[in-house]
Amino acid sequence: MFNPNYFPFKHQFQTLKITHEMAKLDKPGVIVTAPTGAGKTELQKFLLGFAAPTEKFYLIEDVQESHLKELYPNRRLFSTLTTPKYSISDHVKHALRNNPEWIIVAETRGEEAYEMLQAILSSHNIITTVHATDARAIPHRFMNMCLSGGSSASEKMLEDDIYRYFDLGMHIKRTTHNGKTIRYLSEVVEYNADGTATTLFHQVFRDGQLQVRTVGAFSPSIHDRLAEKGLSLIDGDAMASQAKSEGVVFESFE
Repeated sequence: MFNPNYFPFKHQFQTLKITHEMAKLDKPGVIVTAPTGAGKTELQKFLLGFAAPTEKFYLIEDVQESHLKELYPNRRLFSTLTTPKYSISDHVKHALRNNPEWIIVAETRGEEAYEMLQAILSSHNIITTVHATDARAIPHRFMNMCLSGGSSASEKMLEDDIYRYFDLGMHIKRTTHNGKTIRYLSEVVEYNADGTATTLFHQVFRDGQLQVRTVGAFSPSIHDRLAEKGLSLIDGDAMASQAKSEGVVFESFE
């Protein structure tokens, strides 16, 4: 079950706002990175809570640890486990034949990354986790995993597709303070088709407080995608103003 005390998203205004705004995207591709034990699975579970209740989910795990059926009992959810004979890649291919709105891979570690890239190219929502140093390192890490299975695609083609079709990368951290473990959202970046990444949100844990460095703006293309659905995003100065009104600590850094 989702445990707000394990990873207190609901007590972090800035985290709740950025994930809620992100969840409005049409066909998002989201990759979460974090060290072991930082809460990647908890963040996946939290993000999925914002999806439309009528949408179909296809969950792929090595070990049954997310318990999404118990957390969201009324959702259309198909949960699968890998075996030595049926890999993550096999499950992703099977998921595409079932045409779910969401494909959730608990952790991407190797050649299955290529099948997941194909899934997002065919208009499926993807949420997965990887091990990378930060959110900006995700595209290169994902490209290397695509190539690990012997894909004939060029590095340039894969990298272009990752930057163009994955929307967001998120990095979470874990630290200790006064004997307590603190888990928090460190950064959110938006990937751009030109091969760059824009920081939408960045915070640090310092002197016992979460201090926000950056609250940026989503790209015009994301705003346009949502406008077509009659939706809008709050970001940049507007989100920062709302966060300040809720007591979030902001600090300017040179």
